[in-house]
Amino acid sequence: MKRIKWIGLAMAALVVATLACGGGGDETPTAVPVEPTQVVVQPTTPPVVSSGEGLDYTLDPNFGEAELASGFVPDPYEVAVVSGGGVDVWSLDLGMSCTGYATSAPDFRLFLSGDSPGLNIFFVPDDESSDTTLIINEPTGSWACNDDYNGWNPMVEFSNPAQGQYDIWVGSYSSDELVAGTLYITELGLEPDDITEGSAGEVDGEGTLDYTLDPNFGEEELETGFLPDPYEVPMASGGNIDVWALDLESGCTGYATSAPDFRFYFTGDSPGLRIFFVPSEAGEDTTLIVNTPDAGWACNDDYDFLSPLVEFDDPAEGQYDVWVGSYMSGEIIPGTLYITELDLSPDDFAGDAGGGGGAVVGEIYAQWATYAEASSEYSSPGWSAMQATGAPNTDGCGDISTAWASDASDGIDWLELTYTFAVIPQEINIYETHSPGYLETVEVVDEDGDYYTVWTWEGPPDDEVTCPRVFSIYIGDIDFPINRVRLSFDQTEGSWNEIDAVELIGEVE
Repeated sequence: MKRIKWIGLAMAALVVATLACGGGGDETPTAVPVEPTQVVVQPTTPPVVSSGEGLDYTLDPNFGEAELASGFVPDPYEVAVVSGGGVDVWSLDLGMSCTGYATSAPDFRLFLSGDSPGLNIFFVPDDESSDTTLIINEPTGSWACNDDYNGWNPMVEFSNPAQGQYDIWVGSYSSDELVAGTLYITELGLEPDDITEGSAGEVDGEGTLDYTLDPNFGEEELETGFLPDPYEVPMASGGNIDVWALDLESGCTGYATSAPDFRFYFTGDSPGLRIFFVPSEAGEDTTLIVNTPDAGWACNDDYDFLSPLVEFDDPAEGQYDVWVGSYMSGEIIPGTLYITELDLSPDDFAGDAGGGGGAVVGEIYAQWATYAEASSEYSSPGWSAMQATGAPNTDGCGDISTAWASDASDGIDWLELTYTFAVIPQEINIYETHSPGYLETVEVVDEDGDYYTVWTWEGPPDDEVTCPRVFSIYIGDIDFPINRVRLSFDQTEGSWNEIDAVELIGEVE
């Protein structure tokens, strides 16, 4: 299916909306991104394309497409691409730097959403002696191009990237030359030299940690007693600054970007403050580097096994800049940064992939799913079961790929979600963002794998409901801990009943 340009797809935390969306209809999900690591078979002969045909962003891209929201992980996003084609880009007169030979169809298509701090797109060939170019059609319809940013490697930088469709071509310097390599898309300020050998210690032209730069993953104002506690920031570690070589303080080590990963402004008389990082996958080794309001440095390597933590007994008010380092230059490790005034540490979140908080035995605790599977899914990563994990991130009612959708619009399907902490359940909140009303049963699953029905719909499908909605189920007859929830749907008389997130609330056992 051919695609057209679009602008302005927003992805934000879901709130209960008052817009009506009808439950009927049979729309087809529109974007089908490829797997991040998918590699299309590389051409072995030059594409036969007339130089007069031009670059056509309505054609299907050669090496796939993907939807990325600001803050995406892994960052950088990588795509195996082969440059070259028969279109003489220079002759099209698109701009001073628009040159090389490319195919008429784009090599890759990116759909970007969210308020991004900045975006770099660049290409690194497998053979470092190869010379390539980069041509990008922006959501506005403008052209952005580059030839030699680092040596012979091209990069296009967007300081305030628009949301929408980016079509990307990688060009060669002759019509019969095919150059294999990797296309990189990043918000971390990386450039080609950070990927090629011998570039450690240089990011953004700096060789140090610079707290005057804008942070990679945002900033926040926190006052003592802040809620929720812990405050969580999904992010990724790593960069090419050798922190150990900077000789900051004892324990300051690893590789990080020049810009801070996160910044927060702290106020109030706090009893104590802890900052720590937990990787999404167990066994990853990271470091933590913090610049304090008095311009001092506080660092840690392995507080709980391989996870770092920095603790302040009497935290000063002011600006804290936080870097999370990796142990190898260029190694990117996704995970979650935690800021807390509670007595928590990385061990409290072992195995958490981004959906938990600090659970205290005997207290009522709310959590989002950290893993999900389904009887079917429309595609992956968009509309996959894993889209229902974590907090809500689908804006409004619609057929949007940040929610789970089954393979068929008229089938009987189930979605099962797993949570970090087992709780005695009290409430389940289901965030429905397309065609709500076709939920049939809700079951909870105990730690032995036994299923218990806690809600059943009786009557015809409820096809006249508000969309989006949060459908809440209150549970009073389960007195044992559960850590899974299964939702079953009958869509035979409706359409995709898409699920953005499912919140589980209960007493920690």
